[in-house]
Amino acid sequence: AGARIESRIDACLCVLGPDGCVLADDQDHIGLDPFVDLTLPADGRYIIRLFDVIYAGSADYGYRLTLHDGPHLDGIVPAAAPPGGAMTFTLMGRNLGGEPAPDLLVGGVPLERKMITIVPPVDLEPDPAAPALDLLLSSAAGRRGFEFRLPSASGLSNPVFIAEAIDPVLLEREPNDDTHAQEIPLPCDVSGTFGAPGDRDVYRFAGRKGDVWWIEVSAERPASPAAR
Repeated sequence: AGARIESRIDACLCVLGPDGCVLADDQDHIGLDPFVDLTLPADGRYIIRLFDVIYAGSADYGYRLTLHDGPHLDGIVPAAAPPGGAMTFTLMGRNLGGEPAPDLLVGGVPLERKMITIVPPVDLEPDPAAPALDLLLSSAAGRRGFEFRLPSASGLSNPVFIAEAIDPVLLEREPNDDTHAQEIPLPCDVSGTFGAPGDRDVYRFAGRKGDVWWIEVSAERPASPAAR
């Protein structure tokens, strides 16, 4: 964690195995911060190398290095929910204790799916003194909703954000491309994902002359990689 703790570092992370060969490396996974997920191939001594992308450094280039075998959340569907009512969510990530999802790959690593029930809090007004569990970027300062962490015997996962929905929540349904547009009723709140490079989602709704609708997409605010 560098950018997430307001450091100037643009970190690169590299893990070497007992034989000295590179097992995994990464630069920008969580914003500008690196993240690797690996299964150790053998007993032995492993080396972690961490450095700035241009090898810069000063007192402003601090970082936090975390090693854990607990759950890591890559996403949640739906990504929005009305306050106060129990809903079923699908978690996507690693070490969840869920079902393998070979169709979901992040950095070449297959993820897991886990179905859970979450009851969003009735009051979704952010706490001015503690608006987020991690660093909250200025682009996300106006968001409304709550953050969820999955508990486990190895500790809590990283947080995922679930936005407040004021209209019925719909899920993206594939295929929904140019030739298979997904019909949606208005008003609604759609929760979707770009599941593969080049993915494009198309929605169709019935409109009447003179109607005025507010159509908005949130990606950067909940810190989705889709914003990049």
